[in-house]
Amino acid sequence: MFASLLGSDELTVGVIAERRREIDAAEAAWLALVAAYERPGEWRADGYGSAAAALASECHMTEGAVRAHVELARTLDEMPVVAQAFAAGDVSRQHAAVIAKACTPERAGALLELAPTLVAAATRMHPRELSSVVQHAVDRLDGDGGEASDEALRARRGVRASTRIDRMVTSDVLLDPEGGEVYLTALTAEMQRDRRKDETRTALQRRGDALVNICRRSLDEGSVGGTRKARPHITLVVDLEKHAERALLGYARAEAAHTGHVSENTLRRLTCDCSISRILTAGKGEILDVGRVTRTIPPAISGALVVRDRHCSAPGCDRPSGRCEAHHVWHWEDGGPTSLENLELLCWHHHHEAHKHDAQRRGP
Repeated sequence: MFASLLGSDELTVGVIAERRREIDAAEAAWLALVAAYERPGEWRADGYGSAAAALASECHMTEGAVRAHVELARTLDEMPVVAQAFAAGDVSRQHAAVIAKACTPERAGALLELAPTLVAAATRMHPRELSSVVQHAVDRLDGDGGEASDEALRARRGVRASTRIDRMVTSDVLLDPEGGEVYLTALTAEMQRDRRKDETRTALQRRGDALVNICRRSLDEGSVGGTRKARPHITLVVDLEKHAERALLGYARAEAAHTGHVSENTLRRLTCDCSISRILTAGKGEILDVGRVTRTIPPAISGALVVRDRHCSAPGCDRPSGRCEAHHVWHWEDGGPTSLENLELLCWHHHHEAHKHDAQRRGP
């Protein structure tokens, strides 16, 4: 499809780079037009409330993207040395944006003087390297050792987390450099610890498992939350009015606090070692009885299990007990006792696999 666009030029990386420079130069010219349109308020004559609104409508862009264009255009209009280098294709848009972003009103005069030096650096540096150079210059200009810059970055930190309609959880993480370094170091270390001999997971899957592992350990060890060694807590809610003549467990409402419905197989795995609360209701929410919380596996049996098995009991797996869970070989839901003879240590991966195998064996 794109063959007709290549022309007769021999395809080399030099040709591709030259085309990229042409695109950068064209974008610089477009940004100059944006600055000229925005500066005198030409957008008012076109019936818009702002230049960004006008461009978003006419250029079919989101307002967020257009605002970034307008801000860059405005700053480049005040930094002609950077704008000229961008227009000539000597520096990329990313280079120009790195320099422009540092140009606050307080620093504008000093940065204008530094602009030729920064442009010269940009012509031989990757944008990320240039960012470090610009940040060093900004820290010296601010005279606070980088405190203001660090605080500005930290103020932008945040985590968005939500549950999708299919009950998968999606997250968007933005951290300041210090927090991000801790985050990436912990994930990388856990990925290395969690590497399997017969690894088949993708890097994305391994990173996701590493994050869950870290969170699970924090909950299990009591470093977050109100209790230590807190296993999953299951609240069994049974409506006696609706299910008076039906088997209790088969019609229990199984839902997670954040992600909703829990499958029968997942419920069986979680209830291998958990705390159980009983809540009996009549009709819509009228609570008849709340049972006492009981730990399915008492501490004494749990300790004996660790001493006996020492690590995951799956063949060939030596994950330590701290990364394992107690598994009922004969599940308590099916009448299995909570006794040392009926328990085994399984790491999180093999515990999941054991219940998946049981589900396949039971069939629909």
